[in-house]
Amino acid sequence: MIIRKTNFNDVGLLVKLRMDYLLNQNKEDSLGNIEKLQSDLFAYFQKSIEDQNFLAIVAEENNIVYSTAFLSIADRPPRTSNESSRIGTIYNVYTYPQYRKQGVATKVVEALCEEASLFNISTIDLYASNEGKPLYERLGFQIPYHTYMKKKV
Repeated sequence: MIIRKTNFNDVGLLVKLRMDYLLNQNKEDSLGNIEKLQSDLFAYFQKSIEDQNFLAIVAEENNIVYSTAFLSIADRPPRTSNESSRIGTIYNVYTYPQYRKQGVATKVVEALCEEASLFNISTIDLYASNEGKPLYERLGFQIPYHTYMKKKV
C-alpha cells in the first residue's frame, strides 16, 4: 500500500473520488446536473491546489486508489499570539467498501494530519458520521465545548 499526497496532476482523480463519495452518500438524482458538478469540482480542485488551501491523501496499490481524505485550509483572524490563524477541515474521508475495516482510513487520516502540520495549521476539525466517530476519537479528535449551529442562506 502506498499512502501519498495528491498533486495538480491528480485533479481528475480527485473529481472521481469526490463524485464516488457523493454518490455513496446521496442518490444520483439529488446531485442535480452531474456534468456541471464535475466541471465545478475540476475548477475547484485546480484553483485550490494552486492556492495551496487544499490537500488530499490517497491510499493506492497497483495504481488503484481505494481510500482518500480531503482537507480544506482557511485563514481566520488570529485568536492568540502563539497560535496560527490557519485551520483545516477534513472531509470526504472515503474507503471503497471492499477495503474497509482494514485500518486504511486511519492511515490516510494520520497522513493528512501530518501533512497539515507542514502548512502551519493550528487546528483541524471535521464532522464525523456515527460510523467514523470511533476512528477520529482514537486519533485524538475531541468534541469541542461549543455548540455547532448552521443556517442556510
